[in-house]
Amino acid sequence: MSHQTGISCNEDLKEVFRDCTTDGRTRVVKIAIKHEALECSKCVNKLSDSWEEDYDKVVSSLLVDKQPCYLMFQLQDKNNWLFIVFSPDDSPTREKMLYAATRSTLKSEFGTGFITDELFGNTKSDVSYQGFQEFLTHKNAPPPLTEAEQELKILDESECRSEITVSTRHQTVQGLAFPITHDAQHAIYDFKEGICNHVELNVDLDKETIFKVSTSTFGASDLDAAISKDRAGYHLYNYSHRYDNKDVTSKFFIYSMPGSKVPIKARMLYSSCKAPFLDSLTQDFKIQIDKRVRYVQKMKYNNFLNNSN
Repeated sequence: MSHQTGISCNEDLKEVFRDCTTDGRTRVVKIAIKHEALECSKCVNKLSDSWEEDYDKVVSSLLVDKQPCYLMFQLQDKNNWLFIVFSPDDSPTREKMLYAATRSTLKSEFGTGFITDELFGNTKSDVSYQGFQEFLTHKNAPPPLTEAEQELKILDESECRSEITVSTRHQTVQGLAFPITHDAQHAIYDFKEGICNHVELNVDLDKETIFKVSTSTFGASDLDAAISKDRAGYHLYNYSHRYDNKDVTSKFFIYSMPGSKVPIKARMLYSSCKAPFLDSLTQDFKIQIDKRVRYVQKMKYNNFLNNSN
């Protein structure tokens, strides 16, 4: 088995994982990366029959300031586990990157079929019981769309309907779900954890994948220059600004399509892949996109500022 960082579970942790999904006594396992391996840092059995009552008691006791870690927390039964990734903002950058790049390996080693939800947090409150409930509420009840987003949704649906008859690939109204390369996955996780604030991704028309073009960090005034005027692309941009006397960060998904400069086939595939890719950002990477923008040439950064919440 190949691993993204070359890091895998040691034998003791594998044995702990087997016990977790067979005997059902374990409430939570804390996992750390040490000596280039994933190892069990601590294992806590159930304190009661209620996972809700146990949650804050066991989770809060295992978190250490400035130290990333993983937690596997048993919910209703041994077949339903919550995967918690704790990555404090003030922890060393190298450690944050290492934990971000190894998370898929850990999920695979534990068994993705046992993981009901995945909770990511930079603070202890993010991964508290209340934080988990807020995550579930947000997950099950998406916020209402603005008028502009409603128009964009109608346009997206219209595009998907018009393309169904011209594609010989398996396709639904949601479009075409091309695989995201490992390189692109790493870049998206880096974006999520604040290691970079901009990622450009393109569609490989021959391999039928979505791949990373570049990652970078820059101010909003440089955004226009970072978007190619000659090729199509998907851009993720984390916009930090002040609104109503508060510091605000807004995550943008920018769809760039320079019109007639791009071949018809490419335009169709970019349009068809867009909705499934956005769905993957939300469902697989747990990234909440605040604004979706269709890029127009010469659109300046203050357009985003004027439309941001």
